[in-house]
Amino acid sequence: MMLGAVLCTLVLSASAFRLSENNWTMETPNTVTGRLGSPVTVYCKFTPPHPRYTGNITIMWKAGRNGTVYIKYTNYGPDSQGKYQNVIDVNEGERHRVIGNTRKNDATIKINQLRGKDNNKLLSCCVELQGEDGKYEIGPKTRLIVTGHEEKLRSVTDTKGGDATLPCSFTIPNRYQIRATVTVLWRRGRPHGQLVFNYTLGLTARTNSRESETVNEGNRYKLVRNVGDGDASLKIRGLELNDTGRYFCHVHVMFISKGSQLDQVTQDMSELQVVAPAVILSLSLVAGDEVGVDIVCTAEGEPPANITWIDPKNNTLPINTSHTPVTHVPDKHLTVGEIRGPRLRGTYRCIAENTQGRDARDILAPGSQCDGNRQSDGDGHSDGGRHSDGGILHGVDSMLYVGISIVVLLILVTAIIWGVKRDCGTRHSLQLSESHQVDLSVENNMVRPQPSAGDDEAAVIYSEVTPVSARQRDSDEAAVICSVVPPAPARQTDSDVIYAVVTKSKGRSAEQ
Repeated sequence: MMLGAVLCTLVLSASAFRLSENNWTMETPNTVTGRLGSPVTVYCKFTPPHPRYTGNITIMWKAGRNGTVYIKYTNYGPDSQGKYQNVIDVNEGERHRVIGNTRKNDATIKINQLRGKDNNKLLSCCVELQGEDGKYEIGPKTRLIVTGHEEKLRSVTDTKGGDATLPCSFTIPNRYQIRATVTVLWRRGRPHGQLVFNYTLGLTARTNSRESETVNEGNRYKLVRNVGDGDASLKIRGLELNDTGRYFCHVHVMFISKGSQLDQVTQDMSELQVVAPAVILSLSLVAGDEVGVDIVCTAEGEPPANITWIDPKNNTLPINTSHTPVTHVPDKHLTVGEIRGPRLRGTYRCIAENTQGRDARDILAPGSQCDGNRQSDGDGHSDGGRHSDGGILHGVDSMLYVGISIVVLLILVTAIIWGVKRDCGTRHSLQLSESHQVDLSVENNMVRPQPSAGDDEAAVIYSEVTPVSARQRDSDEAAVICSVVPPAPARQTDSDVIYAVVTKSKGRSAEQ
């Protein structure tokens, strides 16, 4: 399709915003300042004559009106699915990237890794519409200024939970006559990445006239110095580990000088590193693949924590073997260490350590001898394998083993008491004073309740003693000292207690 007439606007070197004769508008900065080795963003905003235009749009960035083309691409009209697509025809040195949405009148590009020879380079933004009445081209407009040294990239390191200040400085033009507007943008990750802070300051020749803060993600960001003095340094409060990364400072200064509006852009980049001491988040027993249980230790830290295991015999186990694998989860700053099928019963210790600190925890493991309780299927495979989700057995801990020990002890004590009952449950006939004979049931070394008034049964209190050697006939012979309380309706006194001795031996009993 033939292009319409070509229109080239008159370029005024001091103007950042101009109006063409066919009602086109285009906006680009006069200067863009960036650091050597860092990327910069060069914006170009335009307004075509027909907002609903769906034809092809071709964008070119080149050196002046007829100079070298640095990048050229075409945004083609909608396909069968209604989508638009950029096709790049020229990309000098593969250093340029399209980041503006052409269909939203944005031809902004990013230049990766500024070089020394980029300093003072002039760029022109050109926009061409297919089948329309004009080809709009802007002459030498944006000047690149490269500062600093690549090896001096600003890096800031602070600790989790603390604060960090990212530096950013720029030049306030000293020649503005009436007013100037300073806009500070801080973006994260990329020059055109997530906007975390947006601040605008209005200046007059005498004082700061107004200021506004339109974006402050999480209310964690604050300018710490006077922007009017050319300092846009940003403080980040309450650092988190995921705050680590690159941050880009963009400062746009728009001012009036000699009746013309100028736009000066400064960009800088800082690297933030958030560190944290190693901390063990959990230490647990989980269902194992081939044996009863595995031990899993999860630690957080930056730099990533190193895991060390100490077994019940105080030996340090080899790390990152098939028996003790270690997994790092960088995006979550986690290290996961395992002991698969601990062979020894007892206490294992997990130690997590990095350059910032150290943490340790203990856990009681049953050892591989517990595998005998596992049941197998017909193929001989254990049915106690690890669940797919690695679920933690929260109820298995040291308290379980203490409880088991108590139960076993109670069973042993009960067995001993039962054996004593069988030995002591012997009936004896005692000859009491005043020729009273009564059947006494000696039961379990316990005091039987005193019988009620009128009951012929006597209460017996007794204990076993060893007979004197002169009367001892068998090695296992013993005596039972009994105190007999005859029945009485009234309160008993010491005179009511009749004492007796019953001698026991194998197969016989003798009364005293």
